[in-house]
Amino acid sequence: MKKILIIEDDDTSRNTIVDALELEGYIVHAAINGEEGIKMAQEFLPNLIICDIRMPGKNGLEVCQILQKEDNTATIPFIFLTANAELSDIRLGLQLGADDYITKPFDYDELISSISRRLEKHQRIIETTESKFKILLENSLYGTFIMQENKIIFANNKFHKTLLYSKEEIIRINFYDIIHKGSLDFFRNKVFRCLSGIDRKAQFETVFLNKNKKEINVELFFGLTNINGKATIIGSFNEIDSNKINNIEDLDNAIKRIID
Repeated sequence: MKKILIIEDDDTSRNTIVDALELEGYIVHAAINGEEGIKMAQEFLPNLIICDIRMPGKNGLEVCQILQKEDNTATIPFIFLTANAELSDIRLGLQLGADDYITKPFDYDELISSISRRLEKHQRIIETTESKFKILLENSLYGTFIMQENKIIFANNKFHKTLLYSKEEIIRINFYDIIHKGSLDFFRNKVFRCLSGIDRKAQFETVFLNKNKKEINVELFFGLTNINGKATIIGSFNEIDSNKINNIEDLDNAIKRIID
């Protein structure tokens, strides 16, 4: 189900919109002011936001501007509500990145129609972008994956060839199952920091286990994005050449002998 966030300080308008959208089958979250709306948008990552322009505290224009600067919320369709259809407000709102505006008092059918159009358009953009993105990932020379909630929702051919899992097998396992237990705590911490917004990306060496439990030393890179309203890790890895590892170990041993 699609999630919609309503940011409206007027109780009557807010409750009317919430009731109408819930009847249409949407999951609806409601905020009573701009500050609360920003927090809820970042927490729930809705599929669409409806926001009043004129509110005490942070107004709708400020809310839109702030959310446009955040990677996780910048692409969420944004519809303004305005009681006074002032051209200056409307023009500025559209310049900030809003997708549409509706004047109050609004027509129920107009509201539902505008929401449907924006959601459909956004979904087409997502599907087109994902298709092009997956083509790019599929042809990468690096093992590449997309992970949501510790599950792999996409992995390219290099990933499958390296870890020996079929496409049917890989989507059924937990990503942590392919991490060597000696590297697991460190890996979990890196993922946690990324999902928590502490770090936007991570790059480090770790050890994978293939289907046959063979250890594979890799250099791993991943970052956080948002796909279909869900926090998503996109990553890639490259096998560390065994000769490189041996050379590093030989150099390390030589240094130790000199020091000793």
